[in-house]
Amino acid sequence: MKNIRAIILDKYKDEDQFEKLTNYIYKERKTSSYRIALRFELEPNENNQFPLEDLLDKYLLNLTEHSREFSHEGKRILEVELESPHDSGGISNVSEVIGKRVYNQDNGETVGLIIENDAHYVHSLTPIPKWDISAEIEKLRNDKFTPRDNFKSKAYYINELVRDNDFLSKIAENYETGKLSKDVGYYYAQVRRRLIDIIHLFQVLNADKAIIKNYVYEYFSLLKKEDVLHWSYSQEVIVLALAYLYDIDAEEITWVKSKMPQIKDKYVDAVLDVMRNVTFEDFLDTDKEFYFRESGIFSEPRKAQGGLVDVFKAFDLDTRIEKFNHYLTTVKEKHYKTLIKHHYEVGEERNAYYGSESFKLTALARMLGIRKIETKIANSRFIIEDFLWGENGENAKNIRNRLKKREQSTAKEEGSKVEASPKTATVTAKEHKAKIKELDKALMKIVRQHMKPYGFKTKSNCIWVVQNNFFFYMVLFMGRSDDEHQLNVKIYAKPMYVDDLLWELLNMSSNKNEPLSLRANGAFTVFGVPVVDDDLKLESLEMEDFELLIKDALKKLDSLLRKIKGNEETWFYAEEKKHNSYFQDDALRLMILLHFEKYEETMDYINNSDNDNGGFQDGNDSLYDRVMAYCKAKAKKKPFWEKLFENK
Repeated sequence: MKNIRAIILDKYKDEDQFEKLTNYIYKERKTSSYRIALRFELEPNENNQFPLEDLLDKYLLNLTEHSREFSHEGKRILEVELESPHDSGGISNVSEVIGKRVYNQDNGETVGLIIENDAHYVHSLTPIPKWDISAEIEKLRNDKFTPRDNFKSKAYYINELVRDNDFLSKIAENYETGKLSKDVGYYYAQVRRRLIDIIHLFQVLNADKAIIKNYVYEYFSLLKKEDVLHWSYSQEVIVLALAYLYDIDAEEITWVKSKMPQIKDKYVDAVLDVMRNVTFEDFLDTDKEFYFRESGIFSEPRKAQGGLVDVFKAFDLDTRIEKFNHYLTTVKEKHYKTLIKHHYEVGEERNAYYGSESFKLTALARMLGIRKIETKIANSRFIIEDFLWGENGENAKNIRNRLKKREQSTAKEEGSKVEASPKTATVTAKEHKAKIKELDKALMKIVRQHMKPYGFKTKSNCIWVVQNNFFFYMVLFMGRSDDEHQLNVKIYAKPMYVDDLLWELLNMSSNKNEPLSLRANGAFTVFGVPVVDDDLKLESLEMEDFELLIKDALKKLDSLLRKIKGNEETWFYAEEKKHNSYFQDDALRLMILLHFEKYEETMDYINNSDNDNGGFQDGNDSLYDRVMAYCKAKAKKKPFWEKLFENK
């Protein structure tokens, strides 16, 4: 048994028959028995008897008449109602299996019942909370003010808040009614992301600080209560930044310490190290020699030297301010322009904008003791000036005094090396950066030199090919992990019909006559299923080694195509089912259902979806709107005998 979750049966809504005790435990008034309904996936060697009966014995529970088994996306699902005749103890205790995996283990002489964490689930006895920010939205809508970031209008930011609010409400409602279509862990991640979006939007809309702080606490509460199986670098950075900016005492976030070991030391950069030290140790320093620099749109941040590391390593505040300003106006500004370009290319409906101000960078500026009078920093589009220290702030003075003491201490220890070391490191960093840039620039040129024997073609940074009505494309880019350089290889696949259907729905059928390469990276195309995600180690930064790696990547795509040739359809649908979720999965799955004329199932999918619009928007209509209209029109055209047989 895995993917176990509690559901709310329709009969529980009858308050004359059932009394609600918790979010999913009910008491039947007539018999005074306690009830809970569970839904879970059966594993290959299991049936509807075991290990369920052992679970009932362990908690002294009975099964009621409500039990049904069905198939969903190739998985066997069992739904049961459990009953405790006299007290709620057994029911309360069995709730501990929610989000766990339960199975029988043969120990030779006996068969034991094992309950362990399910890696596919986020375990929480607290259901997905339900928030409603309608009142805050109306207040902001009626207030007269100019958004802090005028790249978008006030109406745009308000509309994004409405969308986030609707999304959270729907998630909570579907959780309560047992209609979630994916793993609970997926939804917790979505809720966390939307809460951060709301905090950003409140900030750009000049919402009252107390209101924003309240939602910061809500965000912390969600992270604290849920058993986050994959605590991440970005989660910890945003938590520590928000806590520092909103003056939340370290004692209130000590729970972060229990999660910190989940981030391996090799992923703790200078930024996170400084934030941890300031928050929990009250000192501003780091011995880390790298930081994670944002790069591209879909690629992971890369380890880099210089930049923010130089800021922390500077020996006096003036130098820190100078280097921080240099970082903001070069590295950060370049990444920001890349994000804006992507925003325009794919459209605002698919890539929302939440303002340029950064909680992380503002927290770092505040930790460094930077004051509002340092206008080069305070006036940056990435810094929230309100959080910087006043001219004579005591905390700013203390930070500056600590910096002076550190400068004096370091000067005594290092002596004359203080002058020489930074210069040498800068030269090395520059040479290294130039070499990486040279390889990046040569990447696609090398691809074109070696792709012809395979019949591959290129479009921008994509290598693509069509085989038996399936479109395959590969994306290569430089990456870095554990101080080792890598060539990241990502291969995607999709049936040709998915783009054709999408264009028909969005009134873009003329795109079918465009070059096939449009399907690789066009803004209005369906993303393929990720079928390969690999990292090839680069032994050195020499061009010859880099070329060998690219040739290996091309062979990888060719090998895949040879392996599945003639069996592409069976292979593709099996690959798609392996993924619980992936980028733009709703759009691709809807096109598959439409292709096989499963119109009723398509409409059910949309009605049960927690997404906003299916990933595409054409005027006032979302992809969901167009698909629903398409399904209804097709259903009407069915011959009456087909409908007759459907009802039998």
